[in-house]
Amino acid sequence: MKNTFNQNIRAIKTIHQLVPNHIAISIISGLIASISPALVLFFSARIINELVGARELNRIVFYISITLGSSFILSVINSIVAKYVNLTHTMFFNNLDKLMGTTFCGMDYAVAEDPKTHELMHQIKAKLLSSDLGLKRVYWYISGMINTVLRLIASLFLLIGMVNVMPPSQNSWVAHPAVMLIIVALFTLNTVFRSFTQKILWRRSHRFFGEMAKSNTLYHYYGSNATGYIKNAGKDIRLYNQKEMIMDVIKKWQNSIDKNQYAVSGSFSGISAAANTIFSGAVYLLIGLRTLLGMYSIGSVVQYVGAITMFSGQLSSIMSLVDGLKINTSSLEEFFGYLDMPKEKNNQGNIPVEKRTDNEYEIEFSNVSFKYPGSEDYALRNLNMNFRIGQRLAVVGMNGSGKTTMIKLLCRLYDPTEGEILLNGIDIKKYRFHEYMDIFSVVFQDFGLFDFTLAQNVATSAGPELPRVEECLEKVGLSMESIKLDSFLHKGFDHSGIGISGGEAQKIAMARALYKNAPFIVLDEPTAALDPIAEYEIYSKFDEIVGSKTAIYISHRLSSCRFCDDIAVFHQGELVQRGGHDELVADATGKYHELWNAQAQYYA
Repeated sequence: MKNTFNQNIRAIKTIHQLVPNHIAISIISGLIASISPALVLFFSARIINELVGARELNRIVFYISITLGSSFILSVINSIVAKYVNLTHTMFFNNLDKLMGTTFCGMDYAVAEDPKTHELMHQIKAKLLSSDLGLKRVYWYISGMINTVLRLIASLFLLIGMVNVMPPSQNSWVAHPAVMLIIVALFTLNTVFRSFTQKILWRRSHRFFGEMAKSNTLYHYYGSNATGYIKNAGKDIRLYNQKEMIMDVIKKWQNSIDKNQYAVSGSFSGISAAANTIFSGAVYLLIGLRTLLGMYSIGSVVQYVGAITMFSGQLSSIMSLVDGLKINTSSLEEFFGYLDMPKEKNNQGNIPVEKRTDNEYEIEFSNVSFKYPGSEDYALRNLNMNFRIGQRLAVVGMNGSGKTTMIKLLCRLYDPTEGEILLNGIDIKKYRFHEYMDIFSVVFQDFGLFDFTLAQNVATSAGPELPRVEECLEKVGLSMESIKLDSFLHKGFDHSGIGISGGEAQKIAMARALYKNAPFIVLDEPTAALDPIAEYEIYSKFDEIVGSKTAIYISHRLSSCRFCDDIAVFHQGELVQRGGHDELVADATGKYHELWNAQAQYYA
């Protein structure tokens, strides 16, 4: 119970941060929702009593006027409040998506890349989407609990007269005060039974959607493919006739939902409704018998029956809400576990990185070894190398040799398992994280471009410097005749967005690296998607493009190495050779000679 309380208190605080006015609006909405039916019951009872009693027209008109007038005023207020309620819902869902996204973007890269993190994220989203578990359930329950408590209070006020009525005679057992205890007992049994069935349903639902989390993620993934939300899926669906496969996955998921969840829900709902009919019928019978003895007026019967129905439903709802909050605790723990994952290394270093106009930054790897999280094998082992200022270094090797891993360590996306990396003689962990990151411009193989304008993609800013953007694009050889700076890439935000080829995307990514103007520029397979002429243009202008920066160039095309001063050869996670092209290709026993000749034989 303590853990449930703490998790839900934190959830309420989080919701308040996302939508500060949610509780206030829920209270106003709940007051309207509770007062309106209570007023109708109260004055309806008075109208009925007048119709079967004195029949004073003025009083009847007065009661009718009060009933209609109050209902009209509350309806007007409710329509106004409803707009704010809907706005609050929209703000909550948008801000929740934003919270999930910013949390992922702010995670330490090693955590963000961990498959367990992705599995947890998909599990949380599946529960949010399918059964409103986690923070969304608490959000709905805040307004539900406020509404329920206020309706409960309103129904108690309407029942006061029923308890205080004194029987006119003691000749019938129905008039005995103990009958009230029978009514309370029947009412309590009904409430407890409804709560019990609801608790079983909640637990089964929670267990079911917990077990279905991965299947649910798969369903939404295939659903997105089928409806065309995932880019470039349409061509493959048609060429490889994937429609039946996708629909089969969706059908199996839906059948599982129908058999395991909704069938059970229907059964329990039917049992609960039958029990409610029996218990309620018994209570109404006793009230009717007491009315025949003259203990209640006809109008009071209407009031009491309506109030009992309201009270029973609200008390059952409260018990159901409490059970739902208990069962939801594990989903909240997952959600907050996700929010609490290690953030970027912002607070680890405190030394500022010196701002140098001469780009005199030197980096050294000293006995660096590295294992990826969860792996027993070294991706890099005993790496010792330095990057000389202003040099052009080519890094080559077979797939899996450790080239990209070395770049991730260089940029502090990961920290070494052993050894250290030094910037101007100081361990890079001691520098301020973002200041250290600022000295690198990197184009990875799996770079990402957004559906923003061309200029925004290059500048990574909503307010790009257009002349500078154009200069960077011209340097990498992107023709400005076919694409404009204000053109949107793809059609995610604008129907007039343009499609770009893989080579154009690669040039845009290179222009983005140049725009940052960092002293180190790292290019990981920067020409893989370019045609031979475009590749030659990049190579021939390599010095012009890079300028005075230190350039690290990773490629499988060894012909590109001839444009670099120095070549580092990696194999099986180790640096096995280093030197100039002529020197390395002359060593017939070396790895570089083997790689060079494997490619050169097709061009000889």
